[in-house]
Amino acid sequence: MTNENVKKVLHDLKAQLQQLESKQLHENCAAIKQEIDLIESNNEVAYLEFKFDIKGLKKCGFFDKTNDNSKHIERVCTFYGYKSIFEYSKQVTGVHLST
Repeated sequence: MTNENVKKVLHDLKAQLQQLESKQLHENCAAIKQEIDLIESNNEVAYLEFKFDIKGLKKCGFFDKTNDNSKHIERVCTFYGYKSIFEYSKQVTGVHLST
């Protein structure tokens, strides 16, 4: 591959990366906006469902098997030492990955 071809490939890859970054930023902004709306609405259950994998947390035993969201909210607050489940947004940064 010639030097010019390498430059062209790099240019194309950088352009693709910028497009992906732009799309990702838009998606992140939309998620943050939704999170803000849930906190402003003071809807703890909707916030719980938005921020937590309830099914997965039941499966691993963090939440009990009931569908009592108030117990799930209480569990999160107790575990993290929060007075409100909305405090989770102050503490969590980055991406959570599951395997």
